[in-house]
Amino acid sequence: MKSLKVLLEKNACGKIRGLRSKEIMQSGNMRNMNNIMRHELIGLECCVECSKNKAQTGIEGRITDETIKTLVIGGKRVPKKDSVFVVKLNGEKVHIDGNAIIARPEDRIKKKIRKW
Repeated sequence: MKSLKVLLEKNACGKIRGLRSKEIMQSGNMRNMNNIMRHELIGLECCVECSKNKAQTGIEGRITDETIKTLVIGGKRVPKKDSVFVVKLNGEKVHIDGNAIIARPEDRIKKKIRKW
């Protein structure tokens, strides 16, 4: 028997229905390359590709905390400003410019991101 991840959703009538994982992925609720800037980064595997502070380049680990100006990666605090991070997401490597994510995590999620 196959198990399906199910997320419960209330529709407009107030009835609860289950969403299958395929529907969840299509609805855009999952983190992917296109919407990673608007999602939570905590828990993702990360590496500092380049940083203004050369001693912080190459730090690897899981993101355990995020503040307005820093990420805690593998127990070490790394400033977002002037840094480039590589995040493993669904088996793919995604490059994130630290200057683009300088904000409180809860405010960044609400922020409108321009596509370029």
